[in-house]
Amino acid sequence: MTAATLSARRDLARELFPPLAFAPDDSLFLLADQSIGFGFCGRPAAGSDGVANGLNVLLNLDWPAGTCLQFCLWASPDLEAVLAGYQALRTHCQAATRRAHVEQRVRFIRGGTAQPLEPRSGLRARHIQLVITAKLPLAGAEPTAMELGRAGELRTAAAPCLQTAGLAPVPLDPEGWLRIMGSLLNW
Repeated sequence: MTAATLSARRDLARELFPPLAFAPDDSLFLLADQSIGFGFCGRPAAGSDGVANGLNVLLNLDWPAGTCLQFCLWASPDLEAVLAGYQALRTHCQAATRRAHVEQRVRFIRGGTAQPLEPRSGLRARHIQLVITAKLPLAGAEPTAMELGRAGELRTAAAPCLQTAGLAPVPLDPEGWLRIMGSLLNW
């Protein structure tokens, strides 16, 4: 799959799932169903040390009635950000053979998202990630200053809980949300 194809798929997802609004300072989304939300993308926990305590604190925050918290473990075929990071770490490679090796490895891993890396096992390359979202109900179609403030406080309080749980949370922005939605729906 080429970079142009991936870009076209993200544009299609952007058309099908348009965010009504996004507040970049607070990382809050205004949702079409009279709610406000936020999310984080992180890594799955490798063990249980500290996970229960961090999640217990998160679940015991003062969430408004009707709040929906969602945890989605997703094996995404979208490895482009990971591969771009891999390449960026190796930009200092001067030798042509090293650069060729990096490009060959990137092509191999990228190909492993569509075809099994090893035919007998059938395993494909995936980016395992944990997507955590919160959706808070609003009293009206537009959030009040108090609702925005409360949602911002909850998002700010949720991040360290997830960090303590070892989940390495990164706040979702519109581009990240569209990339996740695109890979969930096979775009």
